[in-house]
Amino acid sequence: YASPVSTGFTVAIGTPLGTETQIWLIIEAAAALAAGTVLLPLASACPDGREVWVTSYRQINAITWGLNGALNIFGEPSSLSAYSTVRLRFDIQSQSWFCIN
Repeated sequence: YASPVSTGFTVAIGTPLGTETQIWLIIEAAAALAAGTVLLPLASACPDGREVWVTSYRQINAITWGLNGALNIFGEPSSLSAYSTVRLRFDIQSQSWFCIN
């Protein structure tokens, strides 16, 4: 859960120590934001198939995805509309995140 109050925010998704395969981040800003960054979990600690769900209650006009050691991200959105969710899955062999929704 994150509640950024201004544009240019960065939200880091922690890396769970257990074997959870899904992580859900809810971004609940008070108003639409021009830009922000979501820092994905540390790639070297991600099991194959880990999924990250990011839901935003407000429009984010420009979203950047911090790879945190991953080599690539494919199909990621460059913005999030209000009440939208993006789902990413980590592939350990390619060390990459893939948008699967």
